[in-house]
Amino acid sequence: MYRTMNIKDGYAMQLAIKKDIKFFVISGSTPEGVKNDWKDWD
Repeated sequence: MYRTMNIKDGYAMQLAIKKDIKFFVISGSTPEGVKNDWKDWD
């Protein structure tokens, strides 16, 4: 499956993680697909 994301979104999420700001992602995909896409962001 191919997903697109704006570079500014990725930058904002990385900045939030570095600043320990909690956020969540809303997706229409299956939970397994989303988990696989985001597993390396911890």
